[in-house]
Amino acid sequence: PEVILTNTTVYGPIGRGGFGPLFAWARSRPDLDLWGLTDHLGGRNTPGQDPAYIVPYHLQSYWLAARGPVLTSTAWANYWHDLDIATYEDAVTRHEHAFTEYFTRLGFTAEAMYPAAGRAVGGLLLDHASETLFATDCPVVKRRAFFHEPPFLPHDSWLAVLHEMQHRGYPASLVRDDL
Repeated sequence: PEVILTNTTVYGPIGRGGFGPLFAWARSRPDLDLWGLTDHLGGRNTPGQDPAYIVPYHLQSYWLAARGPVLTSTAWANYWHDLDIATYEDAVTRHEHAFTEYFTRLGFTAEAMYPAAGRAVGGLLLDHASETLFATDCPVVKRRAFFHEPPFLPHDSWLAVLHEMQHRGYPASLVRDDL
């Protein structure tokens, strides 16, 4: 069995292949217990948080998949039972930042299709949104890249990202209407 957890913080699928390449990659990696679309290298504080808090490496929570051994473990049941989320910040620190480390410390394997490795910090869809879209066939773009303060995209590159999304078949009107 496999469970895929997604949320509404991304636009997609983008590109003619849709999510097909993602699922093909996942099928080619049956050894993975957990997988995601992208990861975040961690190693820095998120603005507005305690300056002592350092973001750990993690699979990004907008797309997480878990397979058999994880799903049937008591760790899986305990994780969800003990998860206490009341705010957006809780969702980020207590779930997104904690999920990957919780399971990998127990010996489960985790990997992202589009790893952020080779970058100094951050994640591909926010810190490197335009670069990721132009350099890969990643089928999603993070919504926050268009409206987060301070802007994550360099001046006017959000327009280039929007045009590239449209070129790949994603209706720009969906983004404009959403924003």
